[in-house]
Amino acid sequence: MTFIPNWRVILRHSYSLHLNAGSLVCWLAIMLDYVWPYLADYLPFRPIVFGVLGGALAIAAIYARFVLQPAISGAPNANR
Repeated sequence: MTFIPNWRVILRHSYSLHLNAGSLVCWLAIMLDYVWPYLADYLPFRPIVFGVLGGALAIAAIYARFVLQPAISGAPNANR
């Protein structure tokens, strides 16, 4: 297995990676609420809100994987 040459740039600028990280944060908030019931009164929203937001971010990450990003891909017609 070899990494692509610009993996650091993709790690820093990829929309899909950022959306997946947001989805992970929502999942962690839900798990903390279930595992540690003392947080139930301290979370700003009900767990269902975090679940819906996390699901929406995960779906948006699939779409964002196919969006052309100039910071990563360069000019739109660079491959032509």
